[in-house]
Amino acid sequence: MRTMHTAFIINPVAGRQNATEHIRQMIASEGLDPAAVKLYITRRSGDAQEITARLGQRGEPCLVFACGGDGTLNEVVNGAFGYPCLTVGVLPFGTGNDFIAAFTSLDAARDLGRQLAGEDRLVDLIQVNGRVACNLCSCGFDADVAYQVGAFKRLPFVGGAMAYILSVLWRLLRKMPMQVQCTVDGRQVFSGSCTLAAIANGRSYGGGFLAAPHADLADGQLELVLVKKVGRLKFLQLVGSYRKGLHIQNGQVGKEYAQLVEAHSARSCTITASTKMPFVLNIDGECAPVTEATFQVLPGALRVRVPAR
Repeated sequence: MRTMHTAFIINPVAGRQNATEHIRQMIASEGLDPAAVKLYITRRSGDAQEITARLGQRGEPCLVFACGGDGTLNEVVNGAFGYPCLTVGVLPFGTGNDFIAAFTSLDAARDLGRQLAGEDRLVDLIQVNGRVACNLCSCGFDADVAYQVGAFKRLPFVGGAMAYILSVLWRLLRKMPMQVQCTVDGRQVFSGSCTLAAIANGRSYGGGFLAAPHADLADGQLELVLVKKVGRLKFLQLVGSYRKGLHIQNGQVGKEYAQLVEAHSARSCTITASTKMPFVLNIDGECAPVTEATFQVLPGALRVRVPAR
């Protein structure tokens, strides 16, 4: 039986502080064989994906820990996709850690001993516009906010929280809905003004917003949740309910939200801009403008490590 190697891909700028030294201490305390452990520190966007792909190309069994937030995890997953020799683990040290929160508490996920003693599970992925996502994609208000946060962070004396607040205010001052057409498994289900849309494999995103509280990471289905055109005041009133997942009850849209929200289960779906104006697409926290996005579920496409209880 071949030895399972362990790799730690660390994003040093994820979260509030560099977790590299803490991870080194955890490795030492677990007494791992140094010959079977590799640490990689990312220096730029794309590094985590490239490093993971190189590990996969070796063809040797390897447990690859994404040490950062959901953006780091997305890169590792894209690098691991197509390499069955790789298992992806998550040591959550970023600001958004929604994927691993579907399986366990963040405290358990940050416990390397429990990670090493955990079990592996197969989960679905979302294939979207040439990439894969493990948790959730979205477009509309929330994606626009995430896309602009980076620009505000570059302003003098503006930190992460302030950048997010400024981005929300910026978005509220702009035209709210986007004009889109949506198809589910080849059938058009929506055409018109839409405030936001979430295409979910996992239940939550954005640090706990339960967009699709009924979603299952291993059921071979995606969940499309659409929030139709609403005014600014009504939208602000809905945010709390959306965060708590109250718009979906027992797998169905709640009666009080029936005029504002649509939900569909699908194996594939497409969102297309009805005008030439592109919309911002969020893929596990990575954002870019597009005019069309096609999503397809990939059942059991990724092996993930779930910490021991």
